[in-house]
Amino acid sequence: MTALAEDMDRSREVVFLEREMEDLTVYIDGDKQIPDILARVPTQSGREVWLVLHLEIQGPGGGDLPERMFYYNSTLRVKYLKEKGDVADAVSCAILTAKRPSLEEERYLRESYGNRMFYEYPTLKLCELGADELEESENPFDWALCAGKRALESGRNERLKLVYLKDMIVKLDSKEWTHDEKLLLLRLIDSLLHPKSPELRAEYGEFREELRKEGKAMLLSIVEERAQEEGREIGKSEGILIGREETKREAALRMLRKGISVSLAAECVDLPEEEVARLAEEAR
Repeated sequence: MTALAEDMDRSREVVFLEREMEDLTVYIDGDKQIPDILARVPTQSGREVWLVLHLEIQGPGGGDLPERMFYYNSTLRVKYLKEKGDVADAVSCAILTAKRPSLEEERYLRESYGNRMFYEYPTLKLCELGADELEESENPFDWALCAGKRALESGRNERLKLVYLKDMIVKLDSKEWTHDEKLLLLRLIDSLLHPKSPELRAEYGEFREELRKEGKAMLLSIVEERAQEEGREIGKSEGILIGREETKREAALRMLRKGISVSLAAECVDLPEEEVARLAEEAR
């Protein structure tokens, strides 16, 4: 995949092909399976390469990954490449999050009555990568891999996830990447490592508030997105009746206890910010 990355025309956008990806659905052992990403990548030659990217989270069981990867690639070739002159090729890559079955090949090979089909594709084994090295990389894709690696390392340990999340957010702010690149990475990191327990979510809320006060401009948009999402979740779970002032205050208090800022809580429940600030003081 390094060769494709070097040949990519960065002046043109990568296009994600959701509809076409559905055509790659395969049924092996009874389960519906499709790749995770199908994208049209522009190259410097002026033509495009269709990239199939598959994230395999399956552990020791199974053993049909090579056959599926062959199906995805061959289907693209039969269905699309012949009719699209602007497409140079279809290439595939698999990202493995856990060790595969010991007897599974890393290629697809089928021989029968003198017929022989052989298909080999690159794989990236996340379980064998070092998170610290990935975090030091100046490649945004390595950071996406690092977030996945940290999520695997932390397992069910919510406290460790929060430690990783806060650390990566701080380091991300210092990277010399574009705003959009940082924003995409921040959304991914947040989705993989966001804590679930009320206590840790409140702590994360305090951390976000500190970022807001420090004026971390690159991080504010995703911080606000997460806070607004939590505010909506709280509102739905409490069944807020906006017509009653008492219910608005109760909802605001609930949001404040979850770590939502005064200004955002006021906006969510439609109360003056000064009133919500008084509620925050009374609740301390």
